[in-house]
Amino acid sequence: MQLKEILTFYTLPREKEWASRLWHLAERVERERVQLKTEFLDPHLQRLATDVLVHFSRQLNYALYGGFPQAERARLFLWPADWPARPEMDAFSYIQVRGNFSQEGLRHGDFLGSLLGLGVERGKVGDILYDGLSTCQVVLDDKLASFMLSNWVKVGSVAVVAEEISEDLLKLPRERYKTIKGTVASPRLDAVAGLGFGLSRSKTTPLIKGEQVKLNWQVAKSPAQHVQEGDVISIAGKGRVIVESFAGTSKKERRHIILKKIL
Repeated sequence: MQLKEILTFYTLPREKEWASRLWHLAERVERERVQLKTEFLDPHLQRLATDVLVHFSRQLNYALYGGFPQAERARLFLWPADWPARPEMDAFSYIQVRGNFSQEGLRHGDFLGSLLGLGVERGKVGDILYDGLSTCQVVLDDKLASFMLSNWVKVGSVAVVAEEISEDLLKLPRERYKTIKGTVASPRLDAVAGLGFGLSRSKTTPLIKGEQVKLNWQVAKSPAQHVQEGDVISIAGKGRVIVESFAGTSKKERRHIILKKIL
């Protein structure tokens, strides 16, 4: 299958652009016989990458890795299939900052905003591991370590001290979540998001139309989009909800649904 045919599978400009970039990256690996890697990708672009590479006719190996095994954001590594050994995937640095974060009520987005405020590109930032108290650890592109040690001195109004650590010192958080059970008139995005985030449909609809809501890491297209089990819904500044299951219909013909709200 050729690139022109691949691009017909996608409608969003971001998806078409990424599919094209990836295809040309794969061609370069095959032509120059080198290992190449991408920036950090969200889970949606990771799935798109594997879908595209299935159709790449030449021999190629690839792997996704985000600096530690459970990472959500990952880089894609590509190399020729006939190389005798899998190459090292060591393009990561690990930076830890400490501060009185809980007193200021800082959240995950505050740390990301601080990094972007320093001019760091989003694609250079992997997972952010925040314990909710006094420590935040971030996986970054390996070339950013010295810059971060010199320049990351504040998050919000909190002064911080940055240090470089090794992967084995990462403190992987235990997933905490709240189970939400309820009913919805239909599996529409606005209805399910409203239940998950405790909002009325009149409040979720403007958020969706204002591109503040993502479904499976893509900006939601319409309040009427249907969701299904396993889908992930996020609202800017409000966190993330996972659709755990649909569990039958009530007497009033509403759908029973179970959600997991990530805390």
